[in-house]
Amino acid sequence: MKYRYVIFGYGRDYFQTIFADAINELGVEYIANPIENTYGKGLRSLLYSIHTNDYVNKVLKLPFKDKWLPYFYNKPSTTPICFIFLMDWCNKRYEPLYAILRKNYPGCKLCLYLEDLIASRPDYPRDLFSHFDFVISYDKKEAQRINALYYHSFLSEVKDVEAICYSDFCFVGRSKDRDSLVYDLYDYLVGEGFVCDFVLTGAPQKDRNKKGITYLSHDMSYRDYLSHIIGTKCIVEIMHHNAEGFTLRTWESLIYNKKLLTNNNGIKNLKYYSPARISTTCDDRSMKDFLKMPLDRLDESEMKEFSSVGFIETLDQLLSNTK
Repeated sequence: MKYRYVIFGYGRDYFQTIFADAINELGVEYIANPIENTYGKGLRSLLYSIHTNDYVNKVLKLPFKDKWLPYFYNKPSTTPICFIFLMDWCNKRYEPLYAILRKNYPGCKLCLYLEDLIASRPDYPRDLFSHFDFVISYDKKEAQRINALYYHSFLSEVKDVEAICYSDFCFVGRSKDRDSLVYDLYDYLVGEGFVCDFVLTGAPQKDRNKKGITYLSHDMSYRDYLSHIIGTKCIVEIMHHNAEGFTLRTWESLIYNKKLLTNNNGIKNLKYYSPARISTTCDDRSMKDFLKMPLDRLDESEMKEFSSVGFIETLDQLLSNTK
């Protein structure tokens, strides 16, 4: 490849899982904690974590956080670098970092990957898009709306996870404006006699009133989440209104050979869509018949189509053809 790739990501484990194939096969560098990445664990990393901690700054509003930016990445490189930023890194706080990287690595490229809808974030700083050579969205409709490039989401398989429970239908997600849809679907499926494993994270205490649903105050690790998915027959996906991109739930259903129940009508454009694998409504046929339909597992070459390796290789080709 023409470029080296450095991803500014998050500490949450499932984002690193998303890029695991590219990290392992292509040598892509993933940065969750930039100071720890540069200097290792120690006093400096501890001070950075305290200084930039969101909870601490809600109370104390500590100054001079921008003084850390020059130390975020300073490794030597004889190969041109493309820095990929996940969407939370598009932030006024990090704006000086973009210029620092361009100064320290002449000819480098900056790419912003939007792994979520900015339509759900009314204050998202779109005025910073001009700092990036490419802005890429996982959602085709939003990519068209904001004049960005489109590339579907991607995922890497985790092979050493065991099921902790077994169910006909499984939903795990954060409490959002879709909760009424979650509750209605849960009631319908339970009423039809199905075993349901529904988990909502982050719901306010006053709203945790649906019997049979598990409520968690904290986000679930991705490995813990997979332990629910491995034991279900069908993954449930309830998307934000107007979202049509292929999500992690899509790829999980293919990688782990599970059925998918989703309200994403755009799923019918998926290459691997079939009525035996994916349902977009509970009313078009018996869910019992749906669960009984046999599935053919995809082979390794097919699963590479939604691996992060394909994303990096496509981006490298795009950059190589751009002056």
